[in-house]
Parts: sequence; structure tokens; C-alpha cells
Amino acid sequence: MASDSSSSIRWLIRFLVFGTVFYLLSRTRVLESWLAAYYTPWLVKLSSLCLSVIGVGHQVTGHTFLSGHSKFTVSTSCTGIFVFLLLCTAVLSFPAAWRSKVWGVGVGAAVLSILNIARIVLIVAVGRQFSETFWSLHVVIGQIIVITGIAAFFMFWLNRTAAGNIWPKRLPKSRLIRHGTLFLCGYGLGLIGYHLFLNSALGRIMTRWIELHSLALIRWMGSLFTQWFAMDGFPSVSFNSGCLSSPVMVILAALVFALPWPWRVKLPVLILGFLPVFYLYHLLRAVATALSFALGQGKQDSSIYQCFGQFVLAGTGILLFRLEEQKGRDRKKRQGRIPQLAGMVWVILLAGAGAVAGGWLFNQVLIPRMMEMIGHLTGTADSIYYDFQLTISTMAYFQCFILTALLAGNQRPWLENITAGAIGTVLLFIFMTVCFLLIETLDLFPHVGILKTLIVAVPFLIYYGLRKWMVKAV
Repeated sequence: MASDSSSSIRWLIRFLVFGTVFYLLSRTRVLESWLAAYYTPWLVKLSSLCLSVIGVGHQVTGHTFLSGHSKFTVSTSCTGIFVFLLLCTAVLSFPAAWRSKVWGVGVGAAVLSILNIARIVLIVAVGRQFSETFWSLHVVIGQIIVITGIAAFFMFWLNRTAAGNIWPKRLPKSRLIRHGTLFLCGYGLGLIGYHLFLNSALGRIMTRWIELHSLALIRWMGSLFTQWFAMDGFPSVSFNSGCLSSPVMVILAALVFALPWPWRVKLPVLILGFLPVFYLYHLLRAVATALSFALGQGKQDSSIYQCFGQFVLAGTGILLFRLEEQKGRDRKKRQGRIPQLAGMVWVILLAGAGAVAGGWLFNQVLIPRMMEMIGHLTGTADSIYYDFQLTISTMAYFQCFILTALLAGNQRPWLENITAGAIGTVLLFIFMTVCFLLIETLDLFPHVGILKTLIVAVPFLIYYGLRKWMVKAV
């Protein structure tokens, strides 16, 4: 009993001492000048990057965001320094090992920075459209985000400290987390390597070959179509730097990086397969784009020009999922080649029907209702969902096609697949609705490559969760 009382007194004394020290530190000009010179500019740059990714038009002048007719300044009090000093007081006063305290303070600083960036992005993105909400966002919601987030982190730190495993010894066992981490690492490395390749001598030679061979094929198709279909002409395709720097190549490399294959297989695939895939992808895209132009589609509404990368990613993802599931089946129960081919045709037809039905329901039924609601809310009836560059008009078709193809090819009873399909469709529609409402209401123009990747990835993630659920339900 006396020991517990003595420990409590020592904890209280440490808390008062650290609290006094950090309070006096917060009142000094040294800390304020350090925040203004180093931390706040870094916070503003990262927040600006996030705003650019989600498509919020803005300019940065010093510590001030200029967006539309609104201006937002990040001051010292907006950095959450007082909340962080309170966290430091609580962590350093707690009777734990010093390595745990260092971990708590260091990771807590990173968590606070993420929360601050999220708060700044929220205030700028919403406040520029609805200026009357600024005070509520800044004082109420923003403070709740930071304080609740830091409090949750402190509870997490306490639990990890009490369990004695503050330093994780290995990566989480979840396959989704492991492969997701590998994908992000592969994407970062692929982005750097792809940029170096495009600026290298080999990259310039390959791009020149693609341009010459594409134009030769297009001219040959033009003469063929002119003779067979009596067409007046066949449009050519001009090349610029953007045409040959598709993010799809980086995504495909990241997919290989994340696959559950041994590295002795991954590395040869990445090294030997990159150049052929780079060549064929851009060659086929150029020829298919010229064909879509010949059929009367313009650049802005050409499904091939705008969505060719999504077609490739969707097909590659479905193929990889099929291969993974096929590896887990008994080889003796495999069907022959003819039944497999018939089954593939059936899957494609069923997926196409699902894509048409889901796309029509979302685009023709749900979107007009949401546009009416947004018009009443914002006082405008302008629509951007037909803009192919944002891919909103094709989102439902792609996502319903991928989910239906995965479920139709799944070796599960029909009743289970139908139930999973209904649940997955509801989840897809919730995602698409939230995405659409955010883009329309906040007038966002998100990064095209990231949005297209997200559109293709979401149905695979939903199917992954549904597959886990179907296995556990047996």
C-alpha cells in the first residue's frame, strides 16, 4: 500500500516537473521561431501536396493557402505544439523504460504531423467552398481530430508498453498489409526507375521505335480501311512526352513487386519483362486510339484514349487473381482446355452484363438524383461526371465488371456468389457515391493516375474481403 502511494507521488512530481518545463518552453521565442522557420513550412508543403493530389486548386504564399476567394494561414497555434507537449509530459512521466518513452515521443510526433495535415486539408478543401463552416472546422472539428487522435495514440502506447512489446519484431501477419506494403515500396521504386529509364539513352531509343512502328501500323490500317470501308481518311496519332510516360507501367511493376512469388522469380520478370511490356503497351494504345478516332470518337470522349490503362490494369488484376486461386485448387480436379475456354467466355459475358447493368443504374438513376441534391446544396447544377479525364462516367462500368468477373470465376456455390455479389455491389455503390459527392460538392479535380488506380483497386479489395468472408462462413 505504501509502495503504491510512493509511486503515485513520484509520478505526480514527474508530471508537474515535466509539465512546468514544457510550459515554460512553449512560452519562449526560441520554440516559436523554430516552428515558424522549419516545422510550419514543412507542414504547409506536405499539405499542399495532398491538396494537389485530391484536386484542390490553390496557391501557397509563405504559410498561407490561397484557394478560390478564400485565404487560410497556418499559424503557430495550428501546429498542435501544445497538444504535443502535453503528450510528451504524459509519456515522460509514465514509469516505463526509456526506449519506450523515446518510441512514444518520436512516433507521437509523426502521428501529430499526419493529423495536422489531415486537418489543414479538410479546412482548405471544405472552407473554400463553404466559407461559413470555417469557424466550426477550425475550432471544433479540427481540435477534435487532433486531440482525439493524440489521446488514442497515447492509449495505444500505454497498451504496448504494458504488454512489453513496444518494438515490433516482425511485419504483421496479414497478407493484405504485407502485400500492400510491398506494393507501395514497389510503386516508389518503380516511379524513380521509370523516370530514370525515360531520360536514359535506352529509353529514348525505345520511345523512338514505338513512335515509328505505331505510325507505320496506323498508316497501313488507314489504307486498309480506305479500301474496305471507303473511308475518306484515317486519323493519325501524334506523340508527346505524356503519351509515353504512362503510370500504368509503374503500377504493373508494383504489382509484380507485391506478388507472393519468390524473389528469384520476381527479379527476372521485372528485368526481362519491362522492355517488351513497355513497347507493346504503348504500341497497342496508339493503334487502338487511332482506331477509336476513325470511328468518330473525339479525344475527350474516346474510351480507348482515356481508359486504355484501366482496361490493362483490370485485365491484369483479374488474371492474377485467377492464377492465385488456381494454384490453391487440386490439380486433379482441373478442367480440360475446352471447358476452361467455354467457362472464360461465360465469365466475360456475365461480367459484361454486370458492367452494363451496374453502370446504367449508377449513371442514369443515382447520379441524376445526386446532381439535384448537389444543385440545391451549392446553388449550381453544373456536372463534371461526364468528363472522361476524371473517369467518373466510367467508374461504375469498370468496377461492376471487375467484381462480376471475379465472382463469376470463383469456384464457390452459386448461392454464395450471388449473396457475395449483392453485398459487394452495395459496397461498390457506397464507394462510388461518396467519391462522386466529394468531387462534385467540393469541386475537386483529383490526380487522374491515382483516381484511376483507386477505381481499379477497390473492387479487388472488396472481392478479397468477400472471399475471406465466404471461406469463414463455410
